[in-house]
Amino acid sequence: MDALIQVPYNATVRVMLSSLERNLLPDVVIRKLTKMLLASRLRLGYKPSSELQLSDLLQFAHSLEEMPIAIKTDKPKTQHYELPTSFFKFVLGKYMKYSCCYFSDKSKTLEDAEQAMLKLYCERAQIKDGHTVLDIGCGWGSFSLYIAQKYSNCKITGICNSATQKAHIEEQCRSTINEVLKSKDSNDNLVIDGSVGPAYDCVLDVQRDGVIFHKVLDEYGVAHGGT
Repeated sequence: MDALIQVPYNATVRVMLSSLERNLLPDVVIRKLTKMLLASRLRLGYKPSSELQLSDLLQFAHSLEEMPIAIKTDKPKTQHYELPTSFFKFVLGKYMKYSCCYFSDKSKTLEDAEQAMLKLYCERAQIKDGHTVLDIGCGWGSFSLYIAQKYSNCKITGICNSATQKAHIEEQCRSTINEVLKSKDSNDNLVIDGSVGPAYDCVLDVQRDGVIFHKVLDEYGVAHGGT
């Protein structure tokens, strides 16, 4: 019976996704379908007993240790990062923040949530005016530009892996902060070590720490998930 249901279900999903991509679905339908898909996904996580629930969770946790950190990275890079900047200006907020935002009680809009998260970054990193800052994986420069505008004496180096992102950051530097920020392509050789390269008061790595964490574990011969 499940197989009989799965065939029309998959066909329906393909039709709905095709309609969504062509912008044929009204907002009310998109919201309803989103809730249905989320509810379906949540049901998959519940098992008949606590023992099965725990077993399923442990199996998933162990499977994560065997998974590669990233697969087929070249193709997504082209499809994803090299999309026109105009597209991201349309779908992102004012700050072009490409990672998580913070919708606090005071956040009413996406711009508010962007600003709240950027402010929280500064507080947690204890950034002070005059610091030299390295922003690894800076995207469209949301955090780097925010720091440069908030702290006029800071010197920021932003590293990205996209030509379009780099061009956008440089354009913003010319038009808004007059070269306070320097953008740098991640293909350049950069050693983060005060003895052989530039020293920074603060090194920022927003939402990329998982990759680096595993590389550090590998370097010191520590098994993933171990101590």
